[in-house]
Amino acid sequence: MEGRKRREDTDLVTKRIEAQVQGEDWVDPTPEEPHWSSNQLIGAYNAGVDAGAKKAFKSIEDWAKKIGEENVSRAGEHTQHVLNILREFNLEPQKAILNATQFDDLVVLIFLPLKDYTSEVFSTVYETVGRLELEWEQPGYSIEFIFSDDSPEINEGLLRADGYILHHTALRK
Repeated sequence: MEGRKRREDTDLVTKRIEAQVQGEDWVDPTPEEPHWSSNQLIGAYNAGVDAGAKKAFKSIEDWAKKIGEENVSRAGEHTQHVLNILREFNLEPQKAILNATQFDDLVVLIFLPLKDYTSEVFSTVYETVGRLELEWEQPGYSIEFIFSDDSPEINEGLLRADGYILHHTALRK
């Protein structure tokens, strides 16, 4: 009911109000100018606020989409850098999957064979990647790399449900 009343109030904004009764003792000195009731003025104000809010939301949505796309691209470059570091240490990354459920706080899950994941050299790589994460952080962008062994028990469906959807093309099989 309230939505219907609001729409009626807004519709009234476009209609001209004229006095219904103009007795001999009353004269409208400006019959050419429209007359607006307080409800019509409030309706017009609310319609403008609604339109402004929609426009503002659209602007924010466009901005977030643009920043998200830039951040995903940047995450691709940073992931390639991490994959190169892994290879420099003779580690063999199997896949890298991006979780971009938050446009400004990205997480990349990198799978390694169990022998690489448990090797002594991996701890050195892990520390190096941690320093890079801090170096790459800036307002509106952070990236975290997490690692796992490439176990056959990994449930890809659950990973997708958690937002790990985008696979890095360098490791796509």
